[in-house]
Amino acid sequence: MSDSTQRREEAAQALGIARLPVEEQENTIAMIGETLFRRVFLALHDTLGEKESDRFVTMIKEGKPFDELDAFLSEKASEYPNTLQSVLDELGSEFEKARSLANTEYQTYANIQS
Repeated sequence: MSDSTQRREEAAQALGIARLPVEEQENTIAMIGETLFRRVFLALHDTLGEKESDRFVTMIKEGKPFDELDAFLSEKASEYPNTLQSVLDELGSEFEKARSLANTEYQTYANIQS
């Protein structure tokens, strides 16, 4: 199993999307990754300054791999690791709330059907 396959499977498990087809898993993970980097960017915008911020936006528009985006932010913003963790925690909390709401809605629907 390749590293990328293993990472995708781990991410799909963590996100609760492991039952989806692989292509949908990859699309979902890519959208979440883009959301993650956009939120981190917004939090670090002032720290990066206009020139580096513009460079980072260009990298995102060009579809640079997450490894390159990560390396760029690691080099340019010393608070990046803490900001990344904070954004990850926020996203995790949002996913938990969404998952809980979806489960509640499903249970309500199942009760109505029976």
